[in-house]
Formats: sequence, C-alpha cells, structure tokens
Amino acid sequence: MEKKYPVGVNDFAKIREEGFLYIDKTAAVYDLANNNYSPLLCRPRGFGKSLLISTLECYFQGRKELFEGLEIELLEKEWKHYPVIRINMGEVKTAKITEMKEQIGNQLQKYEEIYEIKKIYSLLSIRLTHIIETAYTATGLHPVVLIDDYDTPALYAAGDEDKAEEVMTCIESFLTPLKGEYLKFLFITGITRYPESTLRSGLNLSHKTLSPKYSAICGITEDEMLQEFSDGIQEIADANGWTKDECVTELRNNYGGYHFSHNSPEIYNPYSLLRALESKKIGQYWASTTPKYIIETIKEFGKDICSIGEIPSSEYWLYNQYVDSSTIPLLFQSGYFSIKSSREDIYGDTFIIDIPNKEVGDNLKEIMKLI
Repeated sequence: MEKKYPVGVNDFAKIREEGFLYIDKTAAVYDLANNNYSPLLCRPRGFGKSLLISTLECYFQGRKELFEGLEIELLEKEWKHYPVIRINMGEVKTAKITEMKEQIGNQLQKYEEIYEIKKIYSLLSIRLTHIIETAYTATGLHPVVLIDDYDTPALYAAGDEDKAEEVMTCIESFLTPLKGEYLKFLFITGITRYPESTLRSGLNLSHKTLSPKYSAICGITEDEMLQEFSDGIQEIADANGWTKDECVTELRNNYGGYHFSHNSPEIYNPYSLLRALESKKIGQYWASTTPKYIIETIKEFGKDICSIGEIPSSEYWLYNQYVDSSTIPLLFQSGYFSIKSSREDIYGDTFIIDIPNKEVGDNLKEIMKLI
C-alpha cells in the first residue's frame, strides 16, 4: 500500500485514524509532559510545532487508542483524561489590538460553552482564569494549557518596536493566569523568544529550544528519513535518474542542515521533505512562502545576507533579542540560519551559524535580487 504523507496535516488524531505516516516522537513527548512543568519551545514555521501540540492534547485527553503501537504505550500506565485548554495564537493573524482580542476571545468561547460558563467577563485574562478554575472544579483534575505560536501577532508588528511592545504586553496580560496552582502542565510554542518580557519571568517558563534532549522532537532526522521514507526516496531517485545515494545527497543538500542544540542530529525541514516525497521532485517548498516580516527585516539590514558566511554566536545573542531589534537572531529563530557546529566550554555553548541548505540559500538570493 502506498504511504500517505501528512503534507499540511497537523492533527495527530487525523494522522493516526486515517493512516497517514507518523514518525514516532512519543517517547520525547512523554518525557516533555512528565519531566517539565512549563516548557517553552521555539522552532521555525512548518517544523511540526502544531503537530506536537496536537499530540500532547490527545495524550493528556487520555486517548490511548490513538497511541497503540507507539513508544508511549509502554511508558504511560494511567491514561487520565485531563481537561485541556488549547489556544492557537497562529490563527491570530493581526497586530491590531482590538482584532487580536476578538480572535482570542472567539477561541475562549469554545471552552466557556463546554463548561457552561454563563458570566462572560470583558478581560481576556479573567475569562481564561474562570475557564481554568471551572475546568478544575468540574473534573477534579488540574487542567493542561497548550499555547501554540504565541508570538504570531507580534511578528505581524516586526519592524515597529512600539507596536511589537504593545502586542506583547497584550499577550502577556492574557497569559498571566497561567502561573498558579490549578495547572497540571503548561506548554508554549513560538518562533521567537521574548526573554526580557514578563512572559518568561512571570510564568517561570523553562526554555527548551536549545536543549539536546528535545533537539529532534520536531522535524525529521536523517535516520528517521532513511528508515521511514526508503521507498519514497527510491521513487524520487527513479523519477530523476539518480541512484538512491545520490537522491539522499540531494535531499540533504536541499532540506537538511538544521541543528537545534550543540549535539543535535541532522534535522530536515519536514514540510519541504514531505512535499518532495509526495511530488517526487526536488523544489522550493517551505522557502517559497517567505513571510513578509522576513523580507522587510532583510531590507532594513542593508547588506547582502547571502555573503555573510559563518557567524560565531552565543545562546544569549541568538535568543535574547526582540523580533524587531536584530536581523541575524530573527533569521536564525525563523529557520533561515541554523547551527552548523558548536563547542562547550566553561562559559557555555558557542555556536557557528550559517544558511542551512540550498533551498533557503536560493530563496535568500531571490529576495536579494528584489531589494
């Protein structure tokens, strides 16, 4: 039977119920859920953050049947059905405060209906607090809160420092209730990191983005590609007149090159890799939909981003910048640069970053022609 590639499918239940290919990340999911309280994980768009959120949602909902045959089945013994509150900030595609509040409020309304909450407050933070407390009272179990792509509205304000600050202040105010005794687990994903903001300090978030333990929790490793997509790789090779080894080299050069810690395995861009396997063609997929904020950031940089070469970096520099204040950290966080090598010393990790692969490099060259 031909394998079904989950191109654009971020729903774990749909993948499992409809027979799409799933690379088993559930051992890492179990570890993340049971050995952390409030982790923050940043990854570029299209790297599987939403699928990870969906997997955690199904896990905490106790949907054991979806995990049959996966590693987590041997790890979890209780499968409790916790109340899960999931907010997708990736759907809030605006930096206008009024519109942002309205769109977030529409997502909260779903849970107000589930828990039959009649009194609706005006402040989003109070609404969220009421939902969490009501869920706990109704079930006797501490709720789980999952926030996907928390920084999307701020990225729409990238380049406007005052607007970005205003948006982040609104997001921080909304998320204030997520520090308290009612929660079982809090997980937040995004592209960028705002460490100086109260989002991190106020919620006591644990930054797992550069953690070696979770470096492969999103994306596809080379070993996973070779094991799970062997037939698909051969099909691309046959369609293009390559040997299988030549095809692997083409895939690596175009879609690999990502590393998310000092000893990360080779990570492939899952969106592009799956699109290539589905179409049996090497092409620009992820990079062909460059966000506007990336183009504007490169324009403001005023230099040829493709000629910079390798850059020595530290974690502080790469993840202690606001989205509008430094081009290279933003490009790194967004997936246009990646770790190429690293070393550990008494001062911490030092990274060498560069453009990860040909797909991204070719896309950046096209952007430079336009500006």
